Amino acid sequence: MWYDAERLEAHGLTVLDVNRAIEREHQEMPAGRIEGAEREMNVRAQGEAIDIATFRNLVVAYSSGAPVRLRDLAVVEDGLEDGGA
Repeated sequence: MWYDAERLEAHGLTVLDVNRAIEREHQEMPAGRIEGAEREMNVRAQGEAIDIATFRNLVVAYSSGAPVRLRDLAVVEDGLEDGGA
């Protein structure tokens, strides 16, 4: 992902604002509990973008009531995709 400084400035946002939004949307969340006769375990689900399109659409902030999405502030690419050569 490459941040676009001009776009960030135009929306009054910083890289830290974007990073916080990503962290907020991709936290470990409680998913339930497994109980056995001798032990009990909490199950946590690691939050992740389902796909690159979902990640690009992550809402970072709102401006005049409209969502400012990650794709509006940065170039987002899948680093795992085969670039082909």
